[in-house]
Amino acid sequence: MIDDCFDNLAHAFSKFNATFISSLQLVKIDSKEADGTMNLDFASLTNCFSSLNDAIQKTNSASSLDWRKCPELYTIIAIRNAQHHNHANKIRSIFSHHIHNAHPNTATYTLLDYDTDRDDRGELWHYLSFSDLLNYLDLPQKTSRLKECTVSLIHDYLCTSEIKNKHSTRISTETLFFNAMPLLVNAGIQITKDIQHQIPNGRSDESDCFKSFFLNMKPFRISNQSFNSLELKLPT
Repeated sequence: MIDDCFDNLAHAFSKFNATFISSLQLVKIDSKEADGTMNLDFASLTNCFSSLNDAIQKTNSASSLDWRKCPELYTIIAIRNAQHHNHANKIRSIFSHHIHNAHPNTATYTLLDYDTDRDDRGELWHYLSFSDLLNYLDLPQKTSRLKECTVSLIHDYLCTSEIKNKHSTRISTETLFFNAMPLLVNAGIQITKDIQHQIPNGRSDESDCFKSFFLNMKPFRISNQSFNSLELKLPT
């Protein structure tokens, strides 16, 4: 079961990569279609992490990971749950936010990226609303299903207090969007190290590729943050 779930995750990463490349052109023609496709494939990624977590809990008593004590992993589960259960505006993408709030006008946003000075950071991005994520983490536990200790771990991992306090004079969290892709990579690194011996070689080309990728990739330093301004105007 675990190797099946990891194979699904690897295929989801491969599919998102292809969708990202095509959407860079499609967004210039049909922004709603491009945004919808990217959101669906991103949801597929987070759902695969959730499914893999479930498989580990049911079949792998030898796992050394406690997802609720591992912010790299549970941050992704939290984003998945918010989107799946329609909380906090489903943690909108930058395109979704712009289409519903600013389109067809131009709007200025701040983009948050991680570890941008490394050579292997890649070109993939999927920017999500920082404000929506904060709102989800602030929900009552009975709604979010997140324990207080888990919420604190996520806040610490993402350096949310530093962002709100240190940068509050020049950055509005309402127009701040963080790149979720480094977070997904960090989660993949954590889980693959834990279950690597349960992922047989030759399962699929995608499984072999992403197993090797995650085992050899250094985690992104989420505390190493960079902020850049973006003026966005989508075609009507």
